Amino acid sequence: METSKEKIDAFSMFLGHSATTCCSASCICKQPQDWKTEDIFLDSLREVKISGLRGSEHERAFVRRLFQWAAILKKFTVQLHCDLTARVDLCKELHSLATPDTDVKIYYRDDAGVWPPWVLYTPVE
Repeated sequence: METSKEKIDAFSMFLGHSATTCCSASCICKQPQDWKTEDIFLDSLREVKISGLRGSEHERAFVRRLFQWAAILKKFTVQLHCDLTARVDLCKELHSLATPDTDVKIYYRDDAGVWPPWVLYTPVE
């Protein structure tokens, strides 16, 4: 098996859309979910940005695996989905995945009418 030597140092994804229709039985999303157990080495990945995170179980599982795959991640930025206000449980879990060397920033929407509407989550020590 041939392996790729390309290096990825930054990764950004938007998760803000939700599916409104069901997939067919032959859809790619119905394929085996090897990604949950497969080891991928992202040893050059330093920065991850995720927008629109809702905190579903499959999103949380992906983020957990991402931290395992990218052992030396330096910067992790998440903007929760605009429908979510402060989700302390989700924010704590995301913070707990990071090493002390990872700069974690999690933004959530503040419904208090302030501008800008995005607030940086600050964990309580």
